[in-house]
Amino acid sequence: MIDQWLQCVNQRNVEKAVSLYADDATLWGTFSETRRDGAYRIREYFTHFLGLDFLQAAVKHFTTRCRNDIKVYSGEYTFRHRQDGSDKRVNARFSFVTQILNDTELILEHHSSIIPKSQYPSSGERLAYASTLEHGFLGIYIVELLMKRAA
Repeated sequence: MIDQWLQCVNQRNVEKAVSLYADDATLWGTFSETRRDGAYRIREYFTHFLGLDFLQAAVKHFTTRCRNDIKVYSGEYTFRHRQDGSDKRVNARFSFVTQILNDTELILEHHSSIIPKSQYPSSGERLAYASTLEHGFLGIYIVELLMKRAA
C-alpha cells in the first residue's frame, strides 16, 4: 500500500490516489488543517497537494501490523517541493489504517502531520547541562547559547 500511495504522489495522479481510499475514508492531510471525509473531500485535498511545484515524496521508514483483514502502517516520509522559488523539505509522520474489502486493500484512515522541531534538549544540550553542574556559570552560559541557537 505504501509503495502504491508513493507512486500516485510522485506521478501526481489524483484519481489513482483517491482510488486507494474507501468511499467513507478519513484523511488528515499533511498540508491541511481540515479533516477530509469521503472521496469528494479527499480528491479536493489531492488536487491541491499534488499541484505543489516539483513535488517528490520518499518514505524514510515504516512498520506494518496486521490483524485479520486490517493493517496499520506507521512511519515517516519526506516531501520536497518548490515554493516561492525556494526548495522546501518537509519531514512528516504518518499512519494508514487499511482493510481488505472485496479482495482489495483500501485506506480507511490516513493521518499525516509535519514533525515539529523538538522542544526537548538534544544530546549536545544535555551535555552542556551536565557541564553546568561541573563548571557553574560558564556551563549555564553555554546552555543559554545552545538554547538560543536551537530556537
